[in-house]
Formats: sequence, C-alpha cells, structure tokens
Amino acid sequence: MRIDIPKDAATIISIFENNGYEAYVVGGCVRDSILDRKPEDWDITTSAKPEEIKELFHKTIDTGIQHGTVTIRMGGCSYETTTFRIDGEYEDNRHPKNVEFTSLLSEDLKRRDFTINAMAYSPDKGLIDMFGGIDDINNKIIRCVGNPFERFSEDALRTLRAVRFAGQLGFEIEENTYAAMAKIAPNIATISAERIRVEITKLLMSKGPDKLLTAKEAGLTKVFLPEWDAIVEKGDGERIIRSVNIVNKLSQGMEERDRRILAFAMLLAETGNAKDIMKRMKFDNYSISMVDRLTKKCTCDFDISKIELRKFISKSGLDMMELLYMLRQAYYSGFGDEYSEYMMEIDRMSKACYEQIVADKDPLTIGDLMITGNDLMENGIPKGKMVGSILNALLDAVLEKPELNHVNWLLKKSAIFYDEMNKTLK
Repeated sequence: MRIDIPKDAATIISIFENNGYEAYVVGGCVRDSILDRKPEDWDITTSAKPEEIKELFHKTIDTGIQHGTVTIRMGGCSYETTTFRIDGEYEDNRHPKNVEFTSLLSEDLKRRDFTINAMAYSPDKGLIDMFGGIDDINNKIIRCVGNPFERFSEDALRTLRAVRFAGQLGFEIEENTYAAMAKIAPNIATISAERIRVEITKLLMSKGPDKLLTAKEAGLTKVFLPEWDAIVEKGDGERIIRSVNIVNKLSQGMEERDRRILAFAMLLAETGNAKDIMKRMKFDNYSISMVDRLTKKCTCDFDISKIELRKFISKSGLDMMELLYMLRQAYYSGFGDEYSEYMMEIDRMSKACYEQIVADKDPLTIGDLMITGNDLMENGIPKGKMVGSILNALLDAVLEKPELNHVNWLLKKSAIFYDEMNKTLK
C-alpha cells in the first residue's frame, strides 16, 4: 500500500534513515490517509532519542521532551516526532508516570489505543500493521490494541475517544471493547472538563452524533452530562439527534464557532439549564452566552407582524437572529409532524419580515436612534437615570413607527417625556 505523505515528512524520515535510525509517520495520519480523509497533522515516530533528534535537525521545539517528543519545524510546518517508547504505570487514568525509550517499533505501537491508530508507514518499508488495523478499517470496527480493559484503565479518555471515532468514521465499537468501556466508564470522572469538551464537540459535529446514544448506553454521559441521559430516558434522544444532524447540515460553510454553538444549542435545547452545562464544560463566555440565549428562544412563539418582530429583535439581540432561525428550523424538523410544518411555515414568514427589517435598516436599539444621551442633556435634560429612561421610551416609540426616528421629532418627544416623568415624580 502506498500513502502520499507531505514532501517534508518524507524528507524527515529520509534524514533519520540516512543516519541509521528508523522513522515512520504514525497514528491518525495513516488511518485518515487509508480512509481518504485529509489528515489534520503528520506525526512521526522514530528510534532516535530526543537528543539525537535535536542533533539531526536545526529547528526543533521541546514539546514534551520528558516523554520523548520533539517538534521538528520544516517548510513552515510542524512535525511532532516521538521516540519509540514503552509507557510506565498510569497514575491518574490519563498519563504515564514515566516512559522508557525502546528500539522496537512493535513496543511503541502496542501501547496505542485502537488498532486503526496503531499503524505506521514509511516510503521505503511501506505500511506496518501489526494489530489488524486494515481489517478493522475494512470491517468498520473500533477495537482496542491488546486488552481493552487495560487500555481504558491506562487512559479513561480513551472510552470517549472510542465513541467519537465511531461517530466520525461511521464505525461500530467491537463487542469486547464496548464491554470494557462500559465497565471503566466511571473513571471518566477523573478526566478534565476541557478534554471531555473537545471529544464531545468533535462527536456532536461529526456525521454520526447518534453515537452520543452509545455513550449514554455505556454509562459515560451519566458522569459528565446526566441531562442527556434524562432526555434519552424520556424517549426524546433520537429526535434531538435528528435535529442535531439537521442543524449540522444547515450550518455547513459557516464559521466553526457558530456551527459549534448551533450544535450545542440544539443538543441542550430541552435541558432548561444550558448555561450551567456550558459552564461546567468550560466553554468560552461568548459560546456560553449565545447558547443560553438561543435555547431560551428556541421554542418561543413568533409574531409575524413587523412591530412585534422589531420588539422581539430589540430585546433578544440582532446578533442571534440568523442562528435562531436556523436552530428553530432544525428543532421543528426533528419532530416531522404537521404541527412542526405549521411552526416552520410561521418561521418562514417571520424570517421574511426580519429580512425586510434588516434591509430597511429599521432602528432596533438605543444606538440606532438619531440622537444620543448627550443630545438630551444639551437640550436641557439633566444628567442621570432619567436620560436612560427617556432613551428607552423613544426607542419603544420608533420600534412601532421607524419613520419617527429623526432628530426633530425625537428632541420634541424627549421634552414631552421629561415633563411627564417630572410630574410623575412630584
């Protein structure tokens, strides 16, 4: 089997070999190349020790030198290069306490998680597949290298990675691997929220988010996402997954952050506490806020009149409207019944109104008013809370009649509001 590897990766391997060392591209890049997927990066494994790697290459970074990893810079790209190693005892269900360097590729490959990730390749030696990775790719199987209970006991994150790979690749988890995964599932509690978030995000945005149901069955989500278990137990899991699939398709081509926000908003739409869950998973503040806002409006009633829609946008925020319409389309599509068709038709009419509001540049916020607080103070209204109250009252007026948003009317009306508020205070 021939794999086309980057020219610089081939050069690095050649330099190692010309100096008496073995070297291969290894792991995910080999797997993805066989599957005709574009590798995210090209990792290299070698018999050379870290100090020997640094002697051979001028541009290196000590990425994780205590574990044998040195990053080689070549052609403007980074190639993470690790010495063949044997992992010592795992002390935290995640990292080996120490590593031992070895001259044997077989020892390095057998410490890896899954057979499909335990293949190596070099242009001269071809594909090295000691554990049946090709067979498992052909049979669409996720299988641990060696004893699955040992692999999962070493690193509990591997349980979630098994589910994620199954979702991304459309594979099934092999029977013994699944049994070990379910047995070791409680250990996922020892893994950081950040690492869990990364795996769940990749799974949710893959072509197979339905494997989140597998995570539930295995007892994984019970540990870090019990809200999902509650949804599944109510019988709504498959419907929500359908909607996640739909929103993933609708958001193709959008910025990665917006696609991620939509996927999680759809997943958490019926939990009632999306904000708390997003915080627990250590998301950034923007994503937490946007998912929280979207889930709160996902199932609200839309009024298709321009006046009411302007008020809705003003209160909810123009910045979320495109995402909200997309989210609601996916949400109601998941039901697939007459009521959902009715709701989507209402939304289509609402979106047409929304697009006209945007095209007409109707004022929607205080910042859209043709006057400011300074203008009010220059017109005799004293500095203080009343300035804000008057601006809000003016906004309410122009939300109903955008044509009133001109300086003369706003100043005259502000004086009237001021007099009325003063009378009320007296």
